[in-house]
Amino acid sequence: MGPMKSKPDASEIQPSRHGPFVTTNWSQVRRAGDGDATGRAEALESLCRAYWHPVYAYVRRRGYRPEDARDLTQGLFLDLLSREALAKADPGRGRFRTFLLAALGNYLSKQVERSSALKRGAGQPDLSLDSESGEAFFLLEAGESFEPEKLFDRRWAHQMIQLALDRLQAEMDDGAQGRFSALRGYLLSEPEPGDYEARAAELKLSVNGIKTAVRRLRVRFGAILREEVGRTVADPAEVDDELSHLLGVLATA
Repeated sequence: MGPMKSKPDASEIQPSRHGPFVTTNWSQVRRAGDGDATGRAEALESLCRAYWHPVYAYVRRRGYRPEDARDLTQGLFLDLLSREALAKADPGRGRFRTFLLAALGNYLSKQVERSSALKRGAGQPDLSLDSESGEAFFLLEAGESFEPEKLFDRRWAHQMIQLALDRLQAEMDDGAQGRFSALRGYLLSEPEPGDYEARAAELKLSVNGIKTAVRRLRVRFGAILREEVGRTVADPAEVDDELSHLLGVLATA
């Protein structure tokens, strides 16, 4: 996905007609804190996969080495589970993004500088996380002067975008995959002069056909993105503000 050239208006991202509002992430928090060991481990790993990159980027920007940032990131989620903090987390307090960022700050403040990697406790779940991709994404913005909190938000925003893109692509049948790959770059950016003409020739469609396809993809993408963001807040009334925050983060150079 190319860089954003204009900031979309959150008011243009319409509610989806494909299902009810469900606060999935807060539900995962509850499952990670309650239930049997298997259910807790599955919910915890799901949360880690969804928020690994934002947490890792925050820890790295705080000055930790890659290996320590990896272990501290995993340690945060294990700590939340072991202290039963997730079971006590109150969705009524607002957004999962801010809950997690506060928990991360508190966790790091309690850590003592160590010369070796954080040791995983016996019996703790082994989380299958892609630490190499976390470092790769961090290095993309390593030269920027973002504060840790800002970098956390940028990684969170990109994660929400990626989740929405993955869902949208999964909805395409096999025959539409090639068209989606050719047009996905226009979901958050405007085409350069001549782009639509080139795509029309490539896909053997008219220019108007390309414009219609892009417009439909944008509508569905916006609906999915709204759902994904909605799953991270406790109150549906907060979705527009969170969307505006996400889009503002992406538009920041």
